[in-house]
Amino acid sequence: VPATVSYSGTIVDPYIIGAVVCIDSNKDGICGSDEPTSTASNALGQFTFSVSPVAGDSIIIKTQGVHNGDTYDLNMSVTLTGTDQFVISPLTTLRDRNITAEDIAQILEQFDLNISASDVSGNPMADIAALSSATVTNAQLAKIRASIAVYAALRIMEGSDAIKNLTGAQFKASATNSSGTVYKIFETMTGYVKTGLSATQVSSLVSIAAQTPLAPAAAVDDVINTAVAITDRLTEIGYDACNRSNGDFTAIENALDTASDNGVRIVTWAVKLAQGYYGSRNKLFLQSYRSFLPVSVQTGIDCASGHFYIDDDNISIQCRP
Repeated sequence: VPATVSYSGTIVDPYIIGAVVCIDSNKDGICGSDEPTSTASNALGQFTFSVSPVAGDSIIIKTQGVHNGDTYDLNMSVTLTGTDQFVISPLTTLRDRNITAEDIAQILEQFDLNISASDVSGNPMADIAALSSATVTNAQLAKIRASIAVYAALRIMEGSDAIKNLTGAQFKASATNSSGTVYKIFETMTGYVKTGLSATQVSSLVSIAAQTPLAPAAAVDDVINTAVAITDRLTEIGYDACNRSNGDFTAIENALDTASDNGVRIVTWAVKLAQGYYGSRNKLFLQSYRSFLPVSVQTGIDCASGHFYIDDDNISIQCRP
């Protein structure tokens, strides 16, 4: 008798809102009309089933949800291992390519994203709320950094049938060879994520918040949202370049270098976006002080949606409608 698991799960990168998933009973990659579907995920990415999945079931997305105010575009999945609470994330999606959790930890360790094999099946946002913006370290951000970086790499690779069709063994070989295309994509995207989501960026935001008397503290979430916005823009560019070139890394690299000005814009984007998210989250308090605040914080105060994106000019930070 197969071991049963809880009826509920979490979809995260960070939390995805409004996603509907199904139990892909015949494992054909499609949510059939007769296959159980979940409720839409809430603000914490949580959804429920009315029937209990069992160990070995494949859970896939039926309806994409939203993060950072925009449709999430990676086809994530998880094959259940029998845990009581299960998570769908980029890390579980990578594991579904017939790559072990140990392999994933080894791949990411090459790029100083040090997570354990057990972290692959866990919630990368689980401990974030308890972190103090005044004392946060890069080690405490490792799991969410890894999740966002894996999303970016996998999404870019979806642009190439040649990469999508790699077997698990071929994918691992390419990901652990410094001349491999998969390795190079991971190296590039993990570098961007580590720059945009770091203790240094959190500290910078803390110093901005401290300039206003009695202002609410900066939050680690402000910088996580920043990394998501940066990654979304670069991933869009990388995917298009990968699609046009069928996975040629030189074409991908050139497109990303041009958009980011060889990485120089990453820090500029990170500062402006983090200030925008901080301003939006605390707009009621900060409104009275707006004339003394940086322009990016003022932009956040005026942003009704609370979500931001990098414009097509790769310079301007815009509020999502």
